[in-house]
Amino acid sequence: MKKKVNTISSCIIVKNEIDNIPNLLDDLRKFSDEIIVVDTGSTDGTLEYLTEQNDIVLTRFDWIKDFAAARNFSFSQATKDWIFWCDADDRIPDDLVDAILKQKSKLNKGKHNAYYIDYLFGPDIIVPRIRLIKRDTNPTWYGRCHEFLWGDDINYDDVVFHDKGYILHQRDTGNNPFQNSDRNIKIFIHQLLNNPETMSLRDICYFSNELRDNGYMDKAYLIAKNVFTDPDLPITEGLMLLFNTCNYIWIQNEYFCDEAIETILTFINNYETRNELLRKDVYGLLAFYYNIKGDLDNAKVYAQKAIDTPMHANKESFSYVEYFGEILPNEILNN
Repeated sequence: MKKKVNTISSCIIVKNEIDNIPNLLDDLRKFSDEIIVVDTGSTDGTLEYLTEQNDIVLTRFDWIKDFAAARNFSFSQATKDWIFWCDADDRIPDDLVDAILKQKSKLNKGKHNAYYIDYLFGPDIIVPRIRLIKRDTNPTWYGRCHEFLWGDDINYDDVVFHDKGYILHQRDTGNNPFQNSDRNIKIFIHQLLNNPETMSLRDICYFSNELRDNGYMDKAYLIAKNVFTDPDLPITEGLMLLFNTCNYIWIQNEYFCDEAIETILTFINNYETRNELLRKDVYGLLAFYYNIKGDLDNAKVYAQKAIDTPMHANKESFSYVEYFGEILPNEILNN
């Protein structure tokens, strides 16, 4: 019997990406059996360039300020066994291409039907995201902005391409890796004004995140601090707000120590109540603020908690804050 060869549809959505799309298509051609490109309203020559590419499936989708809707449309055009997705300003290095090609013949073996690939976004930010998923799981995107992928039959417990290379984000944003345009803020404001009932906790977290990235720190902090009181706050978004928004405000204003300690204790209690494993740097951050306040007894308690907590599996995603759980405890315990 002839061995089945797995096939891959690569799906991307684009708008005004003439500087990026030629190189990305060259990357995708190395492992894709089908390339789906959905244009959402380009005016810079992207659409004209794509029209000349005879080896892609080109469709158009009217932009409705909803990334999930556009990505779901792109997935609906796919016809192959597996779907790979990325953005137009991503690059697929050769070592990752080789890993995907080697994995192609093994994709139908075992229980796994979705695979993570590490995403290098900025010099120190590594985010594992599901990038390759079996089409018959009916994968669906949710969220108008900072969308996420979900499916009832998806197994989420495998990081197949870890240490096999990264998807690289190409836009150089200078000294601030978080700096964004105001595009995403406008999407969230449109959602608040027209469909406020659809704003999930996750949406609110990312709205705070976008406010922070665009310099509205006080507004971002107000939202973040209030969200921490919700026991259903997703842990990933909670960590993002804790370290990237709240800690920035606290560390600039040492007189916020009491507020920092109260907020972090609430955060810890919510997740310990849910029996979720916290990263060690959360306890280290609490020790840090107890130390600033001069409460060395509690600083030592939480520093030891940081030391005793196992290193989180996805620690690399937040490597730039790990020193709270690694360096600080030893300094305190040696006092």
